[in-house]
Amino acid sequence: MIVLLLTNKRLGYEARRLKEEFESRGHHVDHNVPTATPDVVVARQLGLLNSSNLYLALHYHGLGVRVINTPQAAILAKNKYDSGKLFQANNLPVPRTEQLTTIDQIRNFNYPVVVKVLRGSRGHGVYLCHTREQVENKFNGPDPMIIQEYIDARPGQDLRVFVVGDRVIGVMHRQSVDGDFRANISQGGQGQPYTLTPEIENLALTAARVVGLEICGVDLLFDHSGFRVCEINTSPGFKGFDRYCNSDMARVIVDYIEQQCGSL
Repeated sequence: MIVLLLTNKRLGYEARRLKEEFESRGHHVDHNVPTATPDVVVARQLGLLNSSNLYLALHYHGLGVRVINTPQAAILAKNKYDSGKLFQANNLPVPRTEQLTTIDQIRNFNYPVVVKVLRGSRGHGVYLCHTREQVENKFNGPDPMIIQEYIDARPGQDLRVFVVGDRVIGVMHRQSVDGDFRANISQGGQGQPYTLTPEIENLALTAARVVGLEICGVDLLFDHSGFRVCEINTSPGFKGFDRYCNSDMARVIVDYIEQQCGSL
């Protein structure tokens, strides 16, 4: 099988592990630059900073090549406002969120509030603001922003739920260790396995289904009455999950792709 792996120019942990796993099974892997028409495209990094990757994903998807995840689903997932509204339309519990177009919108929220760039990952561009001045400072930046209700049930903690196909592979409880309200492992947080419940499974699988993602990470916030869907990630990092949950996500993902693509 010929695999086109679309990711950053420099192979990070996840892309490197996927490449190693594919090659260990005798598959040929092209990284960002195709040498032949692929049998499957594994699209981990698409978007404004990876425009050539997005073009390739759209091109091969148009030719009928299997693209995981599809560029349409990936683009939707990267827009935190649009994907959040889709969750809400499908009766998933979410924090109250508005696209920040005028500073006066903060009147609709109680402090503190969460301000996020419209497209971002790994905890970058996410801020907890306690005053109007702090919101103004972020609003006047170059990136489109959203403003979101702050869920304070368990500050600095969340769940990362890994979905592959139509099943949940596992759940990781993430917790900040330095008082940061963000629990991302990439921001210094630590993780541990968390028991999968029917509620968690339903929230994660529904979020993945309505966006159209086959492989994703769903972030859940602890609420006083359960959980709220925070966001969905089309190319979730799994270094922390492998480490803290004794997993091998590259093996799980390649198993799934082989099953989907047959014995090409």
